[in-house]
Parts: sequence; structure tokens; C-alpha cells
Amino acid sequence: MGIFNFLKKVKNTKEYEYEEQIEESNEALEYIYDEKGKELKSDFNSLEKEIEGLVKEVKEPPKEEVKLTQEEINELISTEILRIIDLYDDFSNVKAEAYESAIRIGKENIMEIPKFLNGKIHRPTRYIDKYIDDQEWSVAVENSILMIIYSFKEDAVPILERVSQKSTKLNLKATNLLCKLASEDVETERIVTWIMNNLMAFNDENKITILGFMSQIKGNNQVIGLIQHFY
Repeated sequence: MGIFNFLKKVKNTKEYEYEEQIEESNEALEYIYDEKGKELKSDFNSLEKEIEGLVKEVKEPPKEEVKLTQEEINELISTEILRIIDLYDDFSNVKAEAYESAIRIGKENIMEIPKFLNGKIHRPTRYIDKYIDDQEWSVAVENSILMIIYSFKEDAVPILERVSQKSTKLNLKATNLLCKLASEDVETERIVTWIMNNLMAFNDENKITILGFMSQIKGNNQVIGLIQHFY
């Protein structure tokens, strides 16, 4: 064997040993990282469970829904109607306060409100000087009740339709509020169709009044056609 073959063999042996050392080092590193990963994962799982435990402790128990008795519902509605009557002369605040009253009464009790249109709100003594006769008091009550109903927006539509059909003296007021809702893009097509279907039931004078109400609804082809037909 010549010197060159000897040196080549030595070189190959050293390269093999070096590669073997690198492989062993890589295996050791992989083991270390793997073990560290297991430790980190274990620590993370423990922390997660600890946080879940804390959240469960802090989380409030679900509140039971309180259902009002009929007497309590009547008292609530009466109180809110009187609140609006107190502001009756300050129309700038009536709309905002009626909306707050609607929230306090709640959608679940909306069907109870029209019952108070039938003289269920008696005039307290503090109003005797302001509303001298029963007729003035009745108008103040009606307007306040209708304003609260109107504040329910889309939920008010079927109520106002029913009020308009059942009460001759309130049909124009209820129809006007329906037109206001339609002008605000609340159930516009439904309201316009309903008014057109029921318009012939009104006398000529009231028809003209209702067409005036409908003029609030802008850009609706049915309304434009109807007004053009009458004028």
C-alpha cells in the first residue's frame, strides 16, 4: 500500500468519525428539544386548566328571567303613560322619552298597551287644573299611548293597523303614525299596501287627509300613483 492510499484511508476514517459525531449531536439536540417541547406543552396545558378554573369561578351564574304579574304589567304601563303625559307640552323630549318607555315596557308586553286606550288611565289630581275636562284628558292619554306604541317601530305596525280598524276616532292618528314609520323605511311596502287596501273605507274628507299623510313616504311608486290618481 502506497503512502497516498494510506492517507486517503485515514481521511475517510476521520470523515466517517466526524459525520458520526454530528449525527450523535443532532440526535441529542432533537431529544433535548423534544423533551423541552413536552415540558412546555405540559406547562401550557396546566396553565390553560388553571385559567379555565378561574374563569368558572369569576363567571356569574345565569340570571333567572323575572316574569311580571298582570298587575305589575298594568302598573308599569300606567306609569310610563303618565311620564309621557308629564312631557306632553315639550314635544322635543316626548319622542326620546317614549322610546325609553317602550324599552322599559318591553316587546313582550306590547299587546297590553292598547287596552289603556279604553279609559283605563284615570286623571290624577295633579292634572285637574291642566286638563279641565275629560275630553282634553282623553286626548292627552291617547296621544301619549300612541307615541309609545309608535316607538316600537316594526313591532308597532300590526298594533297600529288594529287600532286604526277598531277605533273610528283613532283611525286617522294611527294611520298617520303608520305613514311616519313607512317614511322611515319601517315595513314600507306592507304599510302602503295596507293603507291602499283600506282607503275606500274612509269618507272623502278623510281620504284627502290620509293622502296628505302618505306624502311623507318619498320615492314609492305606489304612493306616487295613488296621489296622482286623486289629484
